[in-house]
Amino acid sequence: MRVGAATHTGRVRSTNEDAYCVMGDPAGAYLLLAVADGMGGHEGGEIASALALSTLAREVARGMNTAGTDPAFVLATGMERANQAVYRTSIQRLGMGGTMLGLGMGTTLTCALIVGGRGYIAHVGDSRAYRWRGGSLHLITQDHSLVAEMVRDGELDQDQADQDPRRHVLTRAVGTQANLVADLTGIDVQPGDRLLLCSDGLSGVVGEQVLGRVLSSGATCDEIAAGLVDEALEAGGPDNITAVVLFVNGAPGSKQAGGRHD
Repeated sequence: MRVGAATHTGRVRSTNEDAYCVMGDPAGAYLLLAVADGMGGHEGGEIASALALSTLAREVARGMNTAGTDPAFVLATGMERANQAVYRTSIQRLGMGGTMLGLGMGTTLTCALIVGGRGYIAHVGDSRAYRWRGGSLHLITQDHSLVAEMVRDGELDQDQADQDPRRHVLTRAVGTQANLVADLTGIDVQPGDRLLLCSDGLSGVVGEQVLGRVLSSGATCDEIAAGLVDEALEAGGPDNITAVVLFVNGAPGSKQAGGRHD
């Protein structure tokens, strides 16, 4: 497997609250990819996204090194521990005994754990996971946002949703409440597949036709990730932008990388 990643502050924001993680098992048994888009003033978003990713990576490494462990359970546990870590830190920063959505700090968290021919996708927020296969791009995750839920309920159409000022209001996020409800999806992974994990700074301004065109090009993983970021910048870059791209061409490899780059 080959992985490329890119992130950028964008043209409007002064700081980058996005972060990503790519962690491969040295023995080649699994590969973890994750994207987090933090929120919260006074560096809260940066802290939340970094803390969520470091906690998730630690828990996945610990769980996957335990014989007979179910990867789906490992990933779900990692998400829960990430939520606990961000929630505790948020309470400490607020100096109060609780928090609610919209207060303190939090982060989206979208991740993929690849084990053999299976992928396990865990997701909270409005970052996204896509799979490109055989010329088609498929959105794996569902946005946890007010407007996205209104579209699913038939209260808005997509054109209305794209213009609605509430489209960035999240209904779920890591660290904003004591208990986390994350979506967990299993997918098959085949040679030739390409996976994209991204923050809404990409998916919110670049349409799926362009995502698919760039993702399916003959460029390298790193070039495709950088090209996707460039597309978002050309569209105005109103938010932080992050893209992690995986080419599936065999068993999980051992490449390790991660962090934040402006």
